[in-house]
Amino acid sequence: CEAQLKRLQAEGWQFLTLAQLQQHLTTGSEIPLKSLVLTFDTSVQGFYGQVYPLLQKLHLPSALFVSPLLSNKDTDTLKQIDKEGLVTIGSYWEPIDQLAPAMAKGKKVLLQTLGHPILYCAYAPNETSPDAPATLARAVGYKLALACKEGLAQESPSILSLNRYGSEHLQQALEEREDRLKTVPLAVVDVPARN
Repeated sequence: CEAQLKRLQAEGWQFLTLAQLQQHLTTGSEIPLKSLVLTFDTSVQGFYGQVYPLLQKLHLPSALFVSPLLSNKDTDTLKQIDKEGLVTIGSYWEPIDQLAPAMAKGKKVLLQTLGHPILYCAYAPNETSPDAPATLARAVGYKLALACKEGLAQESPSILSLNRYGSEHLQQALEEREDRLKTVPLAVVDVPARN
């Protein structure tokens, strides 16, 4: 992981925050051509023990999506990570029967834990109703949501259903991005209507 991140830095890649990505996708603000966002869907303690020290060492912004089922230790760790400002924290949820209450609960738990609005979420695919997560994310008030569907963000169907690649497919992502630069505009996602 460290060698991969250092290689990307050496090749001139810029690491964006979710706020920068959101601004680019909703307003067309410029970002460097070689831009990417690091995201992690993992346990709080696993991230803190294995990934976070590396991100600090390399000064790389990222996003951590966590389940709202937090232990006291997780809560304290999340508060510390959030206070340091390098990592944006969002809610992660799996498709379940009661998806709307789970999404709302995740947002509420993290708001209570961190003391500020939670604008971003990530979710696993919902095979029975593929559009439901994005629709619910909008209804709950998320501004940007990442699906677990591989592809380039700028080719996503919606800002509430953004594609992303797993780390095991980083080389594929870079190659596809290079190919698409020749034909695809940088920002092609819809922006939810303001209420």
